[in-house]
Amino acid sequence: MDTPAGLVKTQAKISHDRVEEVTFQGVPSFVFKSGHKVLLPEVGEINVDIAFGGNFFGIVLAKDLGIKVERKNISRLIYLGMRLREELNKSIKVIHPENKYINSIDSIEIYDSSTNSEANLKNCVIFGKGQVDRSSCGTGTSAKLAVLYSKGKIKINEEFVYESILGTKFKGHIDSEAKVGDFPAIIPKITGSAYITGLQQFVVDENDPLRYGFTLKDHL
Repeated sequence: MDTPAGLVKTQAKISHDRVEEVTFQGVPSFVFKSGHKVLLPEVGEINVDIAFGGNFFGIVLAKDLGIKVERKNISRLIYLGMRLREELNKSIKVIHPENKYINSIDSIEIYDSSTNSEANLKNCVIFGKGQVDRSSCGTGTSAKLAVLYSKGKIKINEEFVYESILGTKFKGHIDSEAKVGDFPAIIPKITGSAYITGLQQFVVDENDPLRYGFTLKDHL
């Protein structure tokens, strides 16, 4: 499957004619900077790991923000996530060594301990205009694996289970080491499940003046 970050290979596990889960091999993931210090006026100076797993993430411990990853705190998590992303992009310039158009921190991954015995950690991923990922985020899990490996906290082929704020989970492991430019990197594999919620068929009407789509981005 082609993605903006590169080719992603997938494998489906099928049981009784039903796909139970899908594993994908993520793009080479790496730590851009570990322990980057940033001042967030709302909470003070904090350490943030900046890592790439398909896009750039600012990864921060919830405790350092003075909060827990819990549903009741969602408004505060979104606010802090958006503020942190803003300050990070002011304080450090990121760029992917092989894909120069990937040059900003797009997502904030706030992680915490998990009360679920089946999970290693729990997270809340904030992106876009304040959206929250319903999953523990495939690219975010890839980035987290890169951070853990760089700190010697996980081994190749060791399973890591990441829980989302909604309780959904991804399983991940490091398949092998790699290199991205001068950055040591890992090849992650992520496993999860999804469910069909609808079917859509697109058609093209030859009389539609916008049948091939449109963009106004160049005029913004």
